[in-house]
Amino acid sequence: MTDADYSPPVDQLLTYGRVHPQREWPNYVEELQLDASHIPELLRMGLDPALSNADTHSKEVWAPLHAWRALGQLRAIETLDRLIKLVDTLNDDWLPEEMSQIISLMGPASLPHLQTALANTDLEDITRCQVSECVAELGQTYPEHRDDCVAALTQQLQYDKANGPEINAFLIAALLDLKAVEAEPLMQKVFLARRVEEMIVGSWAEVQKELGIQSEVEIPAAPRRPLGQMFSPLPPTHPVGFGSPTPGSKAAGKGKRKKK
Repeated sequence: MTDADYSPPVDQLLTYGRVHPQREWPNYVEELQLDASHIPELLRMGLDPALSNADTHSKEVWAPLHAWRALGQLRAIETLDRLIKLVDTLNDDWLPEEMSQIISLMGPASLPHLQTALANTDLEDITRCQVSECVAELGQTYPEHRDDCVAALTQQLQYDKANGPEINAFLIAALLDLKAVEAEPLMQKVFLARRVEEMIVGSWAEVQKELGIQSEVEIPAAPRRPLGQMFSPLPPTHPVGFGSPTPGSKAAGKGKRKKK
């Protein structure tokens, strides 16, 4: 891979190198004078398998992640479905971790795309769980759209039997992040049906405590499975990118929810 494969100023992303989670993102749009005309080439870089599978010690291997960050800053909503599909197929830890921030930058217009992804059973369960986290962050970033985000999450939670316990747990966790007390009756129903993975979201008593309510219904805590038994690990045939996670690490990295 050479700089000649990408035109200026997009080619400069090949030199940015490793990302640092604790550091503020560069303002790619300002630094590189990016605009809507650069979206197609940024998308090509974000999807480039030669880059995402480059030497793990190279700067080029990080270029796709920088490209997706830049697409978020450009509010390139037309690329969102491709991003979700990439997260679903790329066995990588970095892009899923940054997806919610990228999508938040794209703005409230991303919600219909996220709602479609939540219901898409062709996606891996872990991807749909990550999408639920994106919906929660969107509602927190744009409080005026919080009710729309709660509605999207509760609509999917109504399909609790088809969802499975892991997805239900992540949907409830997202509702907790949005302080969705109005969804308590539906959450209680899903807990009563024993369709929640409590290792992820906690027991019904813990959920009530976080919501600041006390229901008359008591639901004993369910036995909790080891993390390794949750989700199906991705097969090793999936491409590995951005620096080297081992097959299955995307699923294994999701465990007990962190309270926000």
